[in-house]
Amino acid sequence: MDEVLSAPLQSEAPCAGSDSHATAWGTTDAVAVAGGCPDRPRKPGSQRTGEVAEAVLKPWDCGRVSRASDVLARWDSAVCGSPVPCTIDDPTNPAAAVPSDTFATLQQGPAGVWTVQSLWCPSKATPVVTSQAVREQALRLLPVVPVGMIGPHLSLVNVQEILWAPTTPQRDLGTVSVVGQPVTLRVTAEQAAWDFGDGSTDTTTDLGKPYDHTHPCATKQCPDYYGHTYTTRGPQTITLTMTWTGQYSLDHGTTWTTIAGGPLTGAAATATITTKEARTILIPDQH
Repeated sequence: MDEVLSAPLQSEAPCAGSDSHATAWGTTDAVAVAGGCPDRPRKPGSQRTGEVAEAVLKPWDCGRVSRASDVLARWDSAVCGSPVPCTIDDPTNPAAAVPSDTFATLQQGPAGVWTVQSLWCPSKATPVVTSQAVREQALRLLPVVPVGMIGPHLSLVNVQEILWAPTTPQRDLGTVSVVGQPVTLRVTAEQAAWDFGDGSTDTTTDLGKPYDHTHPCATKQCPDYYGHTYTTRGPQTITLTMTWTGQYSLDHGTTWTTIAGGPLTGAAATATITTKEARTILIPDQH
């Protein structure tokens, strides 16, 4: 199916004159432009002056799932991913609903690669929220957790530098729109990956905790706190990368589903610390 459409098939009527046409550069093509439908087929990227081209989309027939036996009748998993069943309902006899083809709306990226934006059932004209689309939204909204440390950014060799990830274990990412449907997102901290800048790394589920100045640690190592002990002098760049487990809800938080595809990794945060060596100097007794 080569026709490129200017709008999602499931919710908007096609533009007048936006059917495929044979041109010198192939079968097209309508490209959506700001302010309305194109009045003639044009090659993507050749919009008129002053117009802003929107994403180039096209439909794709993913196939169908047999509702009765739950066995794939035919399904294009390479393009469409996990199967999503669609049916044609009989208003007079709901039990007589029969499987129908599920369609995907594909979007062309800058490199010419097509990716699934939504899956939808023609009979219901309602797009299906895909795990891929939800995952992309969650990755976009992941918080960047800074490096928690005691200031100023100076530390002593062979003395534990107390560190922590200043975040609550669970973060609400809010409600976003995915293929026109409200999706509520939340993430739970799974692990913190530390690079201490001296060749040492650590991955832990312990987020640490801020230093409590009212109960100071008077020893070189503080077992109640997370941290790292440097053995060399000089500037060190500490990097913290958080990994999260994501969940989404389609009913405003009543039920939650884990976002497929594994943990979500956020952007790294860095901080610089300078380690110095404290030396003991003997001075003569003044008495």
